[in-house]
Amino acid sequence: MEINKIRETLSDLVANHHDFWLEALQDTSPAHYGINDWDVCVYPKDIWVDIPNRSFKFKNATFTFDIRLGESGEDGADSNFEEQVSGYGIFDFLPNEDIQINELFLDNTTIELF
Repeated sequence: MEINKIRETLSDLVANHHDFWLEALQDTSPAHYGINDWDVCVYPKDIWVDIPNRSFKFKNATFTFDIRLGESGEDGADSNFEEQVSGYGIFDFLPNEDIQINELFLDNTTIELF
């Protein structure tokens, strides 16, 4: 598989790794009372791939999210955030010329809201 195709595939897989991003939102500081919406954009040009070691790094990913702060009732408020995040992971090639991410990590384990 060509390197640019690997980067494109990893870009899509990272952006759509729902469980990973939801877990990252669970660990915000300060904590929140609910997730309304989120989106991730990472460009293939911002992914470095080490094919022999089946690892990759990404930088400058834009993580936008709308969460409930304060409290879940009337005194709470929905707040929008946009964070630039970087991270790394481990992947495998599958027999059907597809790619699977096995592990994914953020460089900063906690997203600081303020």
